[in-house]
Amino acid sequence: MKRIAFTLAEVLVTLGVIGVVAAITIPMLISTWQKHVTVTKLKQTYSIINNAIKLVSNDFDGNGMASWSCEGRTDASWANACIGLIFDKMPNSQLYDRVDNDKAMCYQGKPYRPYTYLNGSSLISKFSTNGFSVQIANGACIHVIPIYWTGTSHDGGCMYIDIDGPYNGINRLGRDTFRFCYAVGQDQVKPIRGSGLMIYPYSLYERQQLDNGMVLPKDRKDLLKGCNKHSAGADCTELIYSDGWNISSDYPW
Repeated sequence: MKRIAFTLAEVLVTLGVIGVVAAITIPMLISTWQKHVTVTKLKQTYSIINNAIKLVSNDFDGNGMASWSCEGRTDASWANACIGLIFDKMPNSQLYDRVDNDKAMCYQGKPYRPYTYLNGSSLISKFSTNGFSVQIANGACIHVIPIYWTGTSHDGGCMYIDIDGPYNGINRLGRDTFRFCYAVGQDQVKPIRGSGLMIYPYSLYERQQLDNGMVLPKDRKDLLKGCNKHSAGADCTELIYSDGWNISSDYPW
């Protein structure tokens, strides 16, 4: 009886082809999945913060931050920072006190992966001693820098959102850490429409223009240029935001 079978050479060739295909496709699948998880978590955290801002606003007749009051607050971590009212609205949030410049957000006294910009330079100096951080229920850590808060419409600040906390991920701006800012009122020097009622991507905040209350658009090529591995990655947050909460194929992942 004649038997039909593959030769050893044929088996080895087939295995080699499968290996090449796997080597090409598996990294792409992993990258696609990582991008999906990143955007999902970032958008979720962004929504949680903005929903909390709306809840605080409702306590002050629907007005924005310029109308908020935090008189009587005794916790030194929140001193002169009514922004802390936002995190009061988040169940199971954990406050971390002010940190020295060589410590991470949500610092728990154990080694953590250093925070960097996309170009590799250190980001840790941005975690000012005037700030504080909060870990919320979904695991994200938010470092708040209340740049100035004097009770007027000219106040504002920024938030660094680490979607997986200081002890997970790579802690790099534009990869798992993203910068947003807030402005207390619309009548500041460079206003944003809806200021005091939500947070905005950092570069959008910086590009505020006094043009009938509207923010002038930034060309996507400029956003992409500002979000690349050779720069600080300052425009990465807005690039994802303006692309409809999507990490595109040309994003410097």
